[in-house]
Amino acid sequence: FYLDLLGPLGWAESMRYLLARVDWKNDTVQQLLYEMVRGRMAPETAAPVLVEALGAESVETRRAAAYFLGFVPAPADTAPLLLTLLAVLSPSFWRR
Repeated sequence: FYLDLLGPLGWAESMRYLLARVDWKNDTVQQLLYEMVRGRMAPETAAPVLVEALGAESVETRRAAAYFLGFVPAPADTAPLLLTLLAVLSPSFWRR
């Protein structure tokens, strides 16, 4: 139901909207993101949005992006970017 309400925004914008609110103490946001990456969004749409969110200011958003990226079969062109990000990320990526 909720995803149908977000649909008119477009899947990529809907995911950005939810990722920006992932720090809410509400399981619905995480459940919606899970549903998006597990069946509603094409990997070609989801992966770039999640990779972009790895650079967010909020640690909760970065953590969620990394977590949900694990469910997305990343397109081939995303792999070099992910390897670059992993090479430059410091341990502070995961901390507040």
